[in-house]
Amino acid sequence: MRRLREITKEKRGDAMIVVMAILAVMVVLGVTLLLSASMVLGTAKKNVTGERLKIMASSFSEVVEKDLVVDGSSGIKTYVKKTIDDGWPVYDPKAEPQAEGVYKKINVSQDNQAIKDRLDGYDVEVEMYHYKKSGQEKLVVTTITSKGDNKYKLAVTYVLQSNGTSWQKEGVE
Repeated sequence: MRRLREITKEKRGDAMIVVMAILAVMVVLGVTLLLSASMVLGTAKKNVTGERLKIMASSFSEVVEKDLVVDGSSGIKTYVKKTIDDGWPVYDPKAEPQAEGVYKKINVSQDNQAIKDRLDGYDVEVEMYHYKKSGQEKLVVTTITSKGDNKYKLAVTYVLQSNGTSWQKEGVE
């Protein structure tokens, strides 16, 4: 009986070491699971932000397109015509840097408080320049949406119609 007690007393420490090792493995697995879940959530958040930027840029680009291609007058058509008539410098792809005033920028989110309140921290900017190619007047309208480090650009090219007042969509970049 004494001999049995001596053997069991010597083995008690071994069992505790095994239990502690199993607990350590479980803690490491738990931390690993938490870390991977955090990374997946971060990636999903970036993807959602990117998609919102694309949707926002497309939406603002559609609004600009409707104003430019509509028959009759609109705010953007009037602004573009007046700016060209006032001597808006033409974009020259060979010139670096471009002449001053070639790019016209409208920061939608800063210029309009009602829109800024709805954008939830996103910034929207519209950048325009015009050039002539093969005798045709062309207008490039780039809608830029951003939030933090994420940015999305959508450029649409329009061609001035022969009547001199209407624009037609030519292509998207």
